[in-house]
Amino acid sequence: MNARTDRMGMNLSYNHLNLPQQVRGAGNTITYLYDAGGTKLRKTANTTGQRDYAGGIEYQNGVIELIHTAEGVAYRNANGTYSYRYNLTDHLGNVRATIYRNPNTNAVEVLQRDDYYPFGLHKSPNSVYGNNKYLYQPAG
Repeated sequence: MNARTDRMGMNLSYNHLNLPQQVRGAGNTITYLYDAGGTKLRKTANTTGQRDYAGGIEYQNGVIELIHTAEGVAYRNANGTYSYRYNLTDHLGNVRATIYRNPNTNAVEVLQRDDYYPFGLHKSPNSVYGNNKYLYQPAG
């Protein structure tokens, strides 16, 4: 296990797979648990509680929070029901748009739209659809 401090004053410690095991700083502690192959199983934070990962399902403090599928993600609403966000992809698998059915108006709405130049650079986001919600995008 090795420990480092990043530029923000956070102390990072790593496990034998060189994956972050604990992050400490500014009164916050986040601990990660992995299986032998390096798949993340749990994230425990002193501010937000425990998040477990089992396949495509994420549990927050023992309650199913997200269900990942090939077409998108089902999010748990405050009332305990789930809303589905569909990812529309191009031939390379890049997410080009994310849509959902608005529970208040029952209309399908675009949450995010992504356009790329032919060489892969992301075009400026359209102000109608807001900021980009995906960190890593182009697949090809």
